[in-house]
Amino acid sequence: MKRIIITLFTAISLTATLLHSGTVVTAKDKLSEYDKTVQNTMNDCYNNINGNLKDYMKNNNYHIVILDEGQTPNRIDSKYKDFATGLIDYDKKMIYLQYFPDEETMNNNFYHELGHMLDSSKSFISETNSFDTIWNNRADFFSRFAYDTSYFTANKRECFAQMYAIYKMFPDWVECNYLYIYNYFLSLERGAN
Repeated sequence: MKRIIITLFTAISLTATLLHSGTVVTAKDKLSEYDKTVQNTMNDCYNNINGNLKDYMKNNNYHIVILDEGQTPNRIDSKYKDFATGLIDYDKKMIYLQYFPDEETMNNNFYHELGHMLDSSKSFISETNSFDTIWNNRADFFSRFAYDTSYFTANKRECFAQMYAIYKMFPDWVECNYLYIYNYFLSLERGAN
């Protein structure tokens, strides 16, 4: 199984610089075309993250592992048996993402897992009363999308993470149609611990 480990904010620089001060490590320690695609996608996503959330990632030493298509992190640790396309391990400070050739899916998965990180940085604010107004309007928000959103509408943490991903990917649309959701996430990002 090939893994690309994206180490955020390390002082060590290997073959390829990623996210301005991190590294991409591959088995051969050189970039293939596959790795360049991942690097470009992650760079684009990273550049779209608020500075306070970047600081939180840096201060907490988060890492991202990109897995080949069809691979799952349960080969790394058996507790990840329910892995779908991405997950966050809060204890190990790891974000696991499955590689997808289409950039939109990679971006969505990256931002979704960052949404979980933002939620955890706020002591899981998705479980508090401050998220209730957004939670109560989730059906209307997700009804605008053609894909199955039942996973995101059944659980507050998943709802929070997916709304954050949509906020990052389509900020103009969220601001125009759901200003209160836009302002909610903007405020949380600006105040990330």
